[in-house]
Amino acid sequence: MIVKVEKFNSTLRDYFFLLGLLSKRRRFQIISLFALSILSAICEALNIGTLIPFLGILSNLENNIYKLGIFGSLFKHLPSNLMLPGLGLCFIILIIVSSTIRSLTIRNQLRLGSLICADLGKITFKSVLNNSYEWHVQNNSSNIISLLTQDVDRVGSIIKGLLTLCVNSTLILIVGIYLFLISPQIMVSACISISLFYILIFRLFRKDFRKIGKDRTLNYRKSLNILQESLGGIRELMLGNHYNIFVDNYDFYNRKRLLNDAVILIKSSIPRYLVEGFLIIIITLVALFYVILGNELTFLLPTLAAVSLGAYKLMQPLQQCFNTLGSLQANKSPLEEFKKHTGTNDSFNDKFKDVSISLPQNYSDEPLIKFNNVCFQYANDENLTLQNIDVSISKGEFVALVGVTGSGKSTFVDLVLGLLKPSKGNILIDNEDVHQNQKFMESWQKRLAHVPQSIYLSDNDIESNIAYGVPYSDINRSRLRLAAQQASIDSFIETLPNGFNTTVGERGISLSGGQRQRIGIARALYKQSELLVLDEATSALDNYTEHQVMTSIKELKTSVTVIAIAHRLSTIMHCDRIIVLDKGTIKGIGTYDELIANNSIFRSLVNSSASG
Repeated sequence: MIVKVEKFNSTLRDYFFLLGLLSKRRRFQIISLFALSILSAICEALNIGTLIPFLGILSNLENNIYKLGIFGSLFKHLPSNLMLPGLGLCFIILIIVSSTIRSLTIRNQLRLGSLICADLGKITFKSVLNNSYEWHVQNNSSNIISLLTQDVDRVGSIIKGLLTLCVNSTLILIVGIYLFLISPQIMVSACISISLFYILIFRLFRKDFRKIGKDRTLNYRKSLNILQESLGGIRELMLGNHYNIFVDNYDFYNRKRLLNDAVILIKSSIPRYLVEGFLIIIITLVALFYVILGNELTFLLPTLAAVSLGAYKLMQPLQQCFNTLGSLQANKSPLEEFKKHTGTNDSFNDKFKDVSISLPQNYSDEPLIKFNNVCFQYANDENLTLQNIDVSISKGEFVALVGVTGSGKSTFVDLVLGLLKPSKGNILIDNEDVHQNQKFMESWQKRLAHVPQSIYLSDNDIESNIAYGVPYSDINRSRLRLAAQQASIDSFIETLPNGFNTTVGERGISLSGGQRQRIGIARALYKQSELLVLDEATSALDNYTEHQVMTSIKELKTSVTVIAIAHRLSTIMHCDRIIVLDKGTIKGIGTYDELIANNSIFRSLVNSSASG
């Protein structure tokens, strides 16, 4: 019993967590919807109540109209020739009003549910994007896409379900009470029987709903992962003729997901038809029992008709409530995943709170990077990737990082970029800890540009890819063309039929590796940042083009600080300083000539590069 209470409390906490994410405006809209649903339910009850005297008059019960409840007392003073038109008009008006309010309620319910889903999608996307770089590296992109698409939609359906329960429960309660006042015997027997039936069915199916919900989430992610792998590796797939294995695997998980959906739909829909038949049997038995006792059926007909109409109006809300309860069970798995990524309500709100900070008085426009005894260790790695790094980089310097694969060069760069946080020590920018708060970090990252070895290009034109993230109307064309010229990509672009408006395809598939890399360099140069980080950014270029690009970058030396991970050591001969990394530690710092003369590790790297 205690376990069940704890589970119930946990479920309530989950729902309050979701409501806590909503804005004040959305909460007010929920309250307004609840008020509208009460008004709608009252109109439905009055609509049913009007039917009794109306049918009573049609059944020649004018003399007994005072027995027909509140509507009978309202109309008994009317002349008999006006009673039928009066009741008919009242009945028609109530039907119109009731239908209008009911339609408005459903419209507001569906619209509010969709708006809340959109809000949750924005919240989740913002939460995902604000996770650390290390988190993104460790998580599969298909799982993230699944979270932002299916899981968010299903969590949104929980909110929609709660709104449905709110609206329909109000209708069921008010109309049910009114029907009880009309015919207590029928309503008591029907309520007890139907309640027991739905409780029994729900208890039987509850675990199934939950298990199917977990399976559906897993199968969706598996099928999405297969899609991404097959499309991302289409060259290898085609060359290896691996079509069938990907198609079969996708079909296996996608078919299971669709069958899961079908099972939930079947188990949610069947009770309605059973209950409909059961209600007809109850009403029939009541009528037969009434006649067997020797009563006049004529008087019972209006009441029986009203109860039948009320039962008909309650059938859909009852079934929707049952469907919602099943959906809430099935969607517990994505709700847990959603909570995992958005955190608790308090921490989530703190995370996105707009922290106002005052930058230090000595805050300078000149980047000054200083590593103070910095160590870094990845979460799943037992060894330190970088250890005891002490180095400073001043504005205007051209600094190169060299070392064998795995020496820590890319990790060093990621620390400079603020993508990773030191496990020990700190990194100072203008003598301030770059990780002191989010605002300071954002101000630093706006001052730098990064060119990775693998360039991401969107399925857009060249202009939009160079000015990535800039609204199309705000692109500075002259600055863009200068960046293209500095990256030695302008002459190629001018040969294209549509020039800078040429679409490059998804991930730049229509371009060569060198062309993609030069667009990436142009993107960085377009930003005109104070720090330019080149992570083997010229590895796909031929020697001549690489020399042109590096010459253009060196001409920016007076205004730009450059940190470069070298691919060809010959290109960094004229760097101000070269940092030699080996097994996560600095083994030497100096000019090219100094290191050649005094550093055996650097000489070994140069010799390997020359022989390669």
